[in-house]
Parts: sequence; structure tokens; C-alpha cells
Amino acid sequence: MKPKLLIFHPALAPYRVDFFSCLAEKFDLMVVFQNRHLRTQKFDQERLGMNVRFRREYLPHSRLIGGRVLSLGYTRFIREFRPDIVMGSEFGQTLIVPFLLRPFMRKRFRLWTLTDDSPSDIKNCSGARLWVRKFFARRLDGVVAANPDTAGWYSGGFGIKAPVVPIIADEARLRSEVSELYPLRQDYISKYGLEGKKVVLFVGRFNPVKNLPMLLEAFARVREDASLVLVGEGEMRSLLESRARDAGISDRIVFTGRMEMPELLVWYHVASVSVLLSTSERFGAVVGESLQLGCPVVCSSEAGAAWLCDAVVDPRDPDRIAMAINGFLDAPSWDTLRPSLMEHDLGYYVEHLVECL
Repeated sequence: MKPKLLIFHPALAPYRVDFFSCLAEKFDLMVVFQNRHLRTQKFDQERLGMNVRFRREYLPHSRLIGGRVLSLGYTRFIREFRPDIVMGSEFGQTLIVPFLLRPFMRKRFRLWTLTDDSPSDIKNCSGARLWVRKFFARRLDGVVAANPDTAGWYSGGFGIKAPVVPIIADEARLRSEVSELYPLRQDYISKYGLEGKKVVLFVGRFNPVKNLPMLLEAFARVREDASLVLVGEGEMRSLLESRARDAGISDRIVFTGRMEMPELLVWYHVASVSVLLSTSERFGAVVGESLQLGCPVVCSSEAGAAWLCDAVVDPRDPDRIAMAINGFLDAPSWDTLRPSLMEHDLGYYVEHLVECL
């Protein structure tokens, strides 16, 4: 009989579907979500559900109070499911409530949490946030980290189990989806006038932390046969258009608007390189998507996913950023699906996690 694993998580999002599905192969798994959507962005839940291979439920009552989601119903799920392991998300309510309930449950369960903390998050953590992390690090059975340095902070400083599971997809599924949509590659090239161009790709929200004005400044120093494709939307759109005009590169910039998987993934096979220059980024799921589809990444040193990349840059140095981007533009183009640039697939990391659980 498989051990029972109960996960409490904020909402179903693309970057966790495959992770939960992999766990469902090893455990009798139930994932209970606080909300139907993340607060920061909404995903097509019906489409996401097509790849779900685990039992999912929702907490019955959730309210937004003072900017925070407060939910009820934890006790019922724990009592009825009788888990061997409960896993929360980060160090908020989905962890704190099971922690407080554990002494009162007839069946004792091990308690873990998932954290996306980057090394920068840990380094800059102070006050109540730091106290909470240290408090739980001394009392939990384990922490699932997305970055090896973060994992080392927990395991080395507190002797706690801290296996690493980067935020990546199931590579076989991801590549299968893109393979079916590969003909769209030429459609994108034709639609946006990218014939004969080297494409530099950004995927994400247009907000200050993504450091997009610096990307434009650096791109102005990139060779002139390159185009910058910005896939996303946000409050900075008009500012970026203005900055592009001022820099004289408007004709080299493409705004596609927001896109979702799987059509979004085709852009990784149009691009010669993708870029993530955030000044603060807990992980950066787009890095994993890019590498798994064979597209190299110029990644900010402040991103938690930087450990997966060869080209890591200071996000405030436009010369270094431009140099790193140019370094990938001489690579030959591919007429077929490019091989993955990841050393290990998701299953490798999940196997190690299962050993620790």
C-alpha cells in the first residue's frame, strides 16, 4: 500500500502540475488548493486539468483579509484522509495550520513544506520572516527546496532534510506537446516578420522586478540582425514602447501579448536565446521550460534558477548582458526539435525526494 501524502497549496499553476503528478505515482496523493486561481495571475484551469494525474480538492472557505487568504477546512481533510505526510507551501497558513493541528490528530503525520526561496531571499531575510523560517527549520521533518544553496542553508544550519526539486516540467510531456505544435514555428516567424532574424526571447509579466528597461538598454547593444520578442503583458507596456522609441530600436521589438501553454512553448524554438534579468526572482519557471526545449538562457544572478544556467549575469550590467546574448546568436538554427539542455529530468529529482520522505 502506498503511503498517504496530503499537500496544501495556494492554487493549481502550470509549473507544479507535473511535480504533483509525479508524486501521485509514488504516493496515495491528495492535493488541496486554497483557491481556484493565484492572486497574481490566472491560468486556464480547464486546460491545466488535462495534464492533472492526481486527486485534487479545494478548501471550502477562503477569504481575502488584509491582502491575505484565510481558509477553513484543514481539519476535515486531515482527519478523513489520515495522511502519513502533510506538505504545506512556504511558511504561511498551509504550513502553520497543519503544524498547530498535528498534536491533536490521532494519527501522527510527518510535516514538510515546499519553498521557492532563492539564495538572495535567504540572504536578505530578516525580522519576522527570518524568525519564522528558523522556527520551522527546527521543527519540521523536511523542506523541499528549489535551489541547492537554499537547501544547504536548511540542511547545514539546522540538520533538516532538504532535497532539491527545481521548478521544471516533465520533459517528455513538454517536448511531446511542442512536437505536435512545431509547425506553428513558421507561423510565428511569418506573422511577426522574423524571417532571417536572430530572436532574443523574454516571457513573463511586465512589472518592475523583471527589469525590462535594462533588457532594452542591453538589447540596443546587441547585433542588429536580432529581434527582441516580449511575450507577456503588464502595466509597463507603454513605458517599454517609449523606451524602445528613445533607443531607436522600436522596429526590432515585438510585443505578442500574453500567451499560455502549449502555444507559448513554440517560442522557445523560434528563439536563439531567452533572457531573464529579474532584480529579484524566487526561481523563474521559464528558465526550466527554455532549457528543456533546447533554448539557452541568459539568467540574472538574482534568480533562484540561475544554478541551472551557464550564462549568469549581473542584471544591472548592460554590457555584460549584451555580450552574453551575442554569444548565443551565432549558433546554427534547427529545423527540428532541439535537444534538451537540462542535465536531469524532473523524475530524477522526485526519486531523491521520495527517498527523503
